[in-house]
Amino acid sequence: MSGTLPWDTRSWGVAVQEVIRLLERAGHAVLEVYAGEVNVQEKADASPVTEADFRSEHILRQGLEDWGYPVLSEEAVDDARRLSEDIIWVVDPLDGTNDFIAQTGEFSLMVGLAQEGRPVIGLVYWPTERIVYGAVAEQGAHVSVRGGAWRPLQVSGENSLSRARMVWSRSHLGALEEEFMRRVPTGSGVQKGSVGLKLGAMAAGEVDAYLSLSGKTSQWDVCAPEVILTEAGGKVTDVRGEQYRYNRPGLLNRYGIVASNGTLHQELVMRVQDIIGDEEL
Repeated sequence: MSGTLPWDTRSWGVAVQEVIRLLERAGHAVLEVYAGEVNVQEKADASPVTEADFRSEHILRQGLEDWGYPVLSEEAVDDARRLSEDIIWVVDPLDGTNDFIAQTGEFSLMVGLAQEGRPVIGLVYWPTERIVYGAVAEQGAHVSVRGGAWRPLQVSGENSLSRARMVWSRSHLGALEEEFMRRVPTGSGVQKGSVGLKLGAMAAGEVDAYLSLSGKTSQWDVCAPEVILTEAGGKVTDVRGEQYRYNRPGLLNRYGIVASNGTLHQELVMRVQDIIGDEEL
């Protein structure tokens, strides 16, 4: 259990500490599967899914529904009734399933709350390390490690793309990302699993920028970590430089993800547009 919260404990009528407890319970269930033989199934879109995804989904949905807001989750049938609501939960019960299967340890559980299309609460739990990244809109971003005191998160001040520490996907690195690497000189690069962990590391000032140019991520991949990164001083947009809107009919982020420490953002967007233009990916 994480220490005393740094935010209003009932933001938007939600007991944030209770959501963290839910994440920790779901994370424990995920680690039980992780410790054994992982049975991998294939979803309709050919992406992998495991028993851990379903166990986490069940625990999180059951708990989050107590607050009366609709839940949009990767492992549940989308209920279009959410579109008539101003506030919804946006959940990825296991972000980084490929890393879960490969046993890299770099997967997370993510819960976001969106109001009128924008994220207002974000929590990302890294169960193998017992790390919680969290943020509440206009109340800052913080991290708690192994139940310890919360400490504030702050992005780096790097202002040169040529020195920027890039973070890339380990399992979804595509041709457009590789083209960016060839054409745009940057500093060092690392690969990580979960989007939540990439943006968490950026919020902590450990890396400076991240690009996903596949057009295959979804609303639940970005909602929770977006508010964490922005509250730490960073920025998240699509490749056109436009903010995400959550609780929209289409689930996919057709124009990719550009995430940065904020200072580098405009140049990143310009460089990406030079490579791909502003078409859907």
